[in-house]
Amino acid sequence: MDDFRRGVLRAVADLDARSIPWPAYRKTIDQILGSSPTPNGLYALGASLKKVFKSDPRGRGPGELSRGGASWEILVSWYLNLLFWGTDAVVVRPRAGLVPKVISDALSVRVKGVPTTKETDLVAFSVPSGPNLTGSAVSDMDDAIRANPQDCRLGVIQCKTNWNDNAQIPMLWNVIYSAKNLQVPNVTVGVNGFSPASFCAFSYAFVTVPTNTEKNGKDQFKATTTAVVRVSGLSGGNYWGNPSTVNIADQISEYCGRNFSPVFVGGVQHHLAKNVLADPAVLKMFLDFNF
Repeated sequence: MDDFRRGVLRAVADLDARSIPWPAYRKTIDQILGSSPTPNGLYALGASLKKVFKSDPRGRGPGELSRGGASWEILVSWYLNLLFWGTDAVVVRPRAGLVPKVISDALSVRVKGVPTTKETDLVAFSVPSGPNLTGSAVSDMDDAIRANPQDCRLGVIQCKTNWNDNAQIPMLWNVIYSAKNLQVPNVTVGVNGFSPASFCAFSYAFVTVPTNTEKNGKDQFKATTTAVVRVSGLSGGNYWGNPSTVNIADQISEYCGRNFSPVFVGGVQHHLAKNVLADPAVLKMFLDFNF
């Protein structure tokens, strides 16, 4: 799985949204982790991803805003894949050639038989190792999942830099994907015999920076804020690049244990100690973004 993970991360390495901000990101991450990173420090990095994201100054033009959104997706996928290193789970930006067809089929939403655009920024899925997994190509992932979908977990992660303008979208898609027996005329979820219900677990999560919400250096959200209420019931949870705040949002690192806990042995921090920090080359590879 880690060979496939490397390919997923290499696929975004040369994008402007990755290469332009990374020097600033890397400098800030190094400052946060310090000279001797610890498992708890790596886990706590999820509470500082907003600080990392904002370390690269960008303008408000359409091109800069678009790059900022893609940069946030890449940063989140980079961090979650760091936590997932050495496990059977991976996080992918859904681009051609990176997502197994069985996953795309399960997430397909059609209105009167016509595919409709989904707000799917990242897809997380597990592929248990065993005789059904024979290689590291996307086709190998597809074959292994088709053989035993009931042993795999699937998650959709919507990433947005702005919370207020986008909270209604994940709320609606969560309802569509999570409905056990969707009773909406002419709307179907899943094709070719697969749907979210085909897997042992399915989750839909929202991950935001957020931007443009600060006052006196703090994000202005309450439990009763409309944007917060809209995502409070998401099956996969609601996360931001800040420390966890009760009834508002959790730090991003909480995503892994909440939705993919079976892939970790002894908890996420224990896993990081045994699979990431035990080999300094692994963390260096991630920090250098050299896969």
